[in-house]
Amino acid sequence: MPSVSMVREDFNNRLSGEKIKPEDKPAKKFRDVWAEFSHDRGIERGWTKSTYQKFAACLNHLLSFKSNISFEDMNEKTLNRWLEYLRTLPMPDGTIGMKNSTIDKQLGYLRWFMNWATDKGYNTNMAYRTYHPVLKTADNDPIFITGEEIHALLDFTAPKGKEHLNTCRDIFIFCCFSSLRWSDVHNLKKSNIVNDCICITQQKTAKTVTIELNKYTRAILEKYQDVVLPNDAALPVVSNQKMNDALKVLFKMAGLDKPITKTYFVGSERRDVTKPLYERISTHVGRKTFVVTGLSSGLSPYTITQWTGHSSLKAMKPYMAIADKVKKESMKKFDEV
Repeated sequence: MPSVSMVREDFNNRLSGEKIKPEDKPAKKFRDVWAEFSHDRGIERGWTKSTYQKFAACLNHLLSFKSNISFEDMNEKTLNRWLEYLRTLPMPDGTIGMKNSTIDKQLGYLRWFMNWATDKGYNTNMAYRTYHPVLKTADNDPIFITGEEIHALLDFTAPKGKEHLNTCRDIFIFCCFSSLRWSDVHNLKKSNIVNDCICITQQKTAKTVTIELNKYTRAILEKYQDVVLPNDAALPVVSNQKMNDALKVLFKMAGLDKPITKTYFVGSERRDVTKPLYERISTHVGRKTFVVTGLSSGLSPYTITQWTGHSSLKAMKPYMAIADKVKKESMKKFDEV
């Protein structure tokens, strides 16, 4: 806040016609400019809660590295030290070191902020624009479940006292056959079901999609149509975290434990981590399963994007290779006839 003397000086300068020189203005601290950036950009772009959290986490990583970090620190030497710092951080899963792919995202958030701060006149240090470290990453196939695994879930009945897993299974199967994200299934209302179609505006992209019902999605909606739920909800969807926790229990009880190996890099170190399917399962696997199932069945990528709401066919590329593998394996079944 300006002091009385600052206001008086500014008033006298304006009265005399003297312009205030830029160097006379107190420079804003890095973190204060970041707060202004998050506030203004968030309003302009309609950021979701998760986007605010991502930028807040990036700032926290910068401040934990150097509490008084400034725009002058945005140079190769200091940014390299920040990368080394991130590679020594303890991770939530008990490992040490942030993945290169995650570090790349952190740099992306930082560049976005720096470009904004430069355009606004807060930053004059252009060294960050030439900073492009080589971060080796691995191309892992998206996780999905097969038709056999889907039917294993459909045939599974939770034991007494675990009946909520049956509801969890229904919601997950609904995602597998509708392409909807958890957020959209959570927001789905009975009024969104029109002429045997799901008509909904996606929360993440604000894009409106129309998804025709099939026998699986129709059966699940009919199962819960007489259940009175808050806000005219079509399905009894719990929080994403509770849903993911329940899915892990469900898949383990159903015996869906095929090993899945994920490869990632921390600096130049390669790490391969193998875990059973039930430990890697999440609600988003349902949406990925929809894409793989559709491509494997011969549907065109363009048709699938009309349901999923993807803005371009580029998003289908990681799934096409998987679909080709599935089709190749399916052809082998003719050898058994």
